Amino acid sequence: MAQSFSLYNDLTIEENLEFYSNLYDLPPTRAKENRERLMKMLGLNDRRKQLALHLSGGWKQKLALAAALVHEPKAIFLDEPTAGIDPVSRRNLWDILFNLAAEGITIFTSTHYMDEAERCNSIAYIYKGKLIVYGSRLELKNIESGIEGDNIEIETEEPTRILTHFEKSDLIKDITIFGASVHAIVENALSIIPKIEEVLKINNLPYFNIRKIKPSLEDIFVSLTKHEDLKQLHLEKSQEVV
Repeated sequence: MAQSFSLYNDLTIEENLEFYSNLYDLPPTRAKENRERLMKMLGLNDRRKQLALHLSGGWKQKLALAAALVHEPKAIFLDEPTAGIDPVSRRNLWDILFNLAAEGITIFTSTHYMDEAERCNSIAYIYKGKLIVYGSRLELKNIESGIEGDNIEIETEEPTRILTHFEKSDLIKDITIFGASVHAIVENALSIIPKIEEVLKINNLPYFNIRKIKPSLEDIFVSLTKHEDLKQLHLEKSQEVV
């Protein structure tokens, strides 16, 4: 299932599925049974006569998934399946994927959303075409992220102000906005947190709480990519010296 919809806009939902079942050379009876089952499962029945051109992103995504499943595959590959669709359709699509996985279908998916990666049994980080790390959610959350130190979270109403203030601070190695809070990497949380609190109070920067946290998958991915860039930079410098 490609990221760009491989659907025919001038065909209806039913006609698109019929075309794809013919491509897989399914026997007519089996092909029809599969199409009916998928349209029912994905809620496409009432729209079966609607042209693909007039479908919203979420409905196109469901139709594309149906086309990928029409030949009863044991494994499916999804290229960013929730890109460009609304939150309700996104959650609904993941519910469908969980049901497919429960039926024994292996699902490979690429995504830029770390909360989606959290839903998977196994996760691989690929950066600049290179596999950086692979493992379960727990294994990845317990690995060394490439930047030594502790992860802390600053809960605040004004994360942008705090980010701007600490971006070049010696107290922090790395910092980024994470929703309604700020995540940072520091040398030692126990000794650094009191110093950060003092800076926040002196500069009248609002915050609710500061605490040490386990790094999120996004924290780990960002740190790993920065570590890879540093390794590449050191390699290039060493080659220049030689």
